[in-house]
Amino acid sequence: DYSAFTAIYDFIGLYIGYSYHCLLIFFSERFSKSSISRWLYNTGKLSLTLYVAHVIFGLGLLEYMGWLEHQTIDFSLFCALIFCLTAAAFSNIWLKYFKHGPLEWVFRTVAR
Repeated sequence: DYSAFTAIYDFIGLYIGYSYHCLLIFFSERFSKSSISRWLYNTGKLSLTLYVAHVIFGLGLLEYMGWLEHQTIDFSLFCALIFCLTAAAFSNIWLKYFKHGPLEWVFRTVAR
């Protein structure tokens, strides 16, 4: 049942998402030369590798240790922060030695 409340909820969600993207574009253009922007840019270059890594290593490790279910929001945010920092550090170190991420390289090779 699609009610007026659902329509308002959808509109607000779209508005917040659009606003968020506008802010990201604004800040990325304004601070494009900062070291944080370059650090995040390099992390984005390995997005496929990091996506697969978060499933295999991030969630896989938590599942193996029995920590995936019934956790607090604080624990979830802590794990996400640790993964994001580790992923950013890995990406920047990797790109000092290689032009593409490991899975990005495989994807480019297969797609040719």
